[in-house]
Amino acid sequence: IRNDTKNIEKQTDNIPVQLQLALTADEIAPAPNLLLRSNLFSASRTHGALSDAIRDYKITTYGDKAEVSLTAFRQFNQLDLDLLFELIKFQQEQKTLLVKVTLYEIVKNTKGSGEGKASYLQIKEQLELLQNASIKIKHGRYSFIGSILSSAYFDDVDHIYVIRFNEDLQPLFSNNNWTGIDTNIRRQLKTNLAKWLHGFYSTHLNSHIPIKLETIYNLSGATDKDMARWIRVRI
Repeated sequence: IRNDTKNIEKQTDNIPVQLQLALTADEIAPAPNLLLRSNLFSASRTHGALSDAIRDYKITTYGDKAEVSLTAFRQFNQLDLDLLFELIKFQQEQKTLLVKVTLYEIVKNTKGSGEGKASYLQIKEQLELLQNASIKIKHGRYSFIGSILSSAYFDDVDHIYVIRFNEDLQPLFSNNNWTGIDTNIRRQLKTNLAKWLHGFYSTHLNSHIPIKLETIYNLSGATDKDMARWIRVRI
């Protein structure tokens, strides 16, 4: 794997920049609204509404303009979105489909500290999920089926990752389809629901837009059985 990683580095300069994301401010990560206005990345209290494998799991989206479903060995959660935001920022800086990053950099940016075996295994599992999970987006007669990451290479000795984004996701970052997320604010939020709400309302210029709490309950992927208590205690 170490030799493969070196070969990948040599090839990087020859790869066309097909997923060139415009640079944003240091703490701002561009994120597709689809990720922020749905339960694709669950806000469940248990870091994932579904911890078992899912197939064609229907994703609730705001406005229901498209049908979205997920097939994966578990559902995405807000920790996975934290990681994805950091990978997107690295992609902006490195300006290539292939992103080279160390475990230390990932842990430092997502957790602040704590490089150890547990962190290593968690990050690796999350990267496998982002590469392995299949997202289906159906709009009218057309459908897209693919993953967020095309591939991920691991160096288990030096803890270096070389990650390739799926260039077919480019339309999700075009026009008004994305929002800049302040990751500095996000890191200060303590719960998955707080992170989800921050992301959701960041996609609206008018933060006072009237939305039913029942709608937020469904969009966020909440798993609390008592919605009235969820509203009273958590919201």
